[in-house]
Amino acid sequence: MTEAARLSALAFADGLASRCRDALGDALLAPILHGSLTLGDFTPRRSDIDLLVVVGNPLSDDELAALRDAVAAARDDAPRRLDLRLVTRTTGAVPSRLPRMGELTCRPGRSIGVETGFVEPDLVPSERLTDDADHAELMVLSACRIWRFAVEGVHCSKAAAARWALEREPALDVVEDALRQRTVDPAVPIASEGIGRVLAHVRRELRHCEASQS
Repeated sequence: MTEAARLSALAFADGLASRCRDALGDALLAPILHGSLTLGDFTPRRSDIDLLVVVGNPLSDDELAALRDAVAAARDDAPRRLDLRLVTRTTGAVPSRLPRMGELTCRPGRSIGVETGFVEPDLVPSERLTDDADHAELMVLSACRIWRFAVEGVHCSKAAAARWALEREPALDVVEDALRQRTVDPAVPIASEGIGRVLAHVRRELRHCEASQS
């Protein structure tokens, strides 16, 4: 079932990329599939389909409308929620600490959500958000991914990052909770104080990496 779901999601993403090319023409530089579908971590009931659309310049209202229509035309075929990020070549080539993007989201049978100028939430895990239960797993596992990338230069799946983090620091038991919530039981609780410990630990590790590279 998991492999069939993965193949279905890949086929949908490929078809949507073609629709985006037709809608934007020369304004589109590249549609890039990323996230769990490319990292071997696709979980049918939890993973989204993540597509990054890189354009040469900010889209005009007409171009944005054409892109939205392309996504709307594919909406009912989406096997999972689609998160389409929109970024210019300049932002992609020289990203800031808080890169601004556009986003289109869709699910079968629902209207298209459009947002411009937003900051990707899993790029900025923060101690101020540790009581956000809806994003607890995301914050913990994203922090693990950032940590591993800083130490080893390896970009990996959330589950792989969690296992790596637990090998380095088994005392971070909230990482095990987040991994279990993602892969075994969505009802596994993730304590807010544990999230705070993980984020504080990763920030210390990042400072250590920066100091050792300077």
